[in-house]
Amino acid sequence: MAFLAEDPNLSEKPDFSADEHQAARNRLMNNIVDEDEAIRILGTPLDLTNDTAKECWAARLTEDTRAAEARQLANEEADLQRQLDSRRPSQLWPCQGQSGPPRRNQRGITRLKPQ
Repeated sequence: MAFLAEDPNLSEKPDFSADEHQAARNRLMNNIVDEDEAIRILGTPLDLTNDTAKECWAARLTEDTRAAEARQLANEEADLQRQLDSRRPSQLWPCQGQSGPPRRNQRGITRLKPQ
């Protein structure tokens, strides 16, 4: 996807009925194509290009929003992890002042660490 620096929704279409575009209109006009039709013909490629650019712009905004949400979630998760890491061991293992998780003996029976 091409990077767009400006919002294509804000772009203005040139006025192909202006005198500066008379030469382009004259090249298109004949027995079948009148001046109004020539003006529409001149604007068609610009309309198609702008429509594509608008779609790319909308996709970019969606992508940027998702990326921002993902960063926010990652920051919140990191904050929560820091809070957990900063707690004292007795807060994590409240079993009578233990400093760690229960241990298993050789028979696989869980026992609390000696105090």
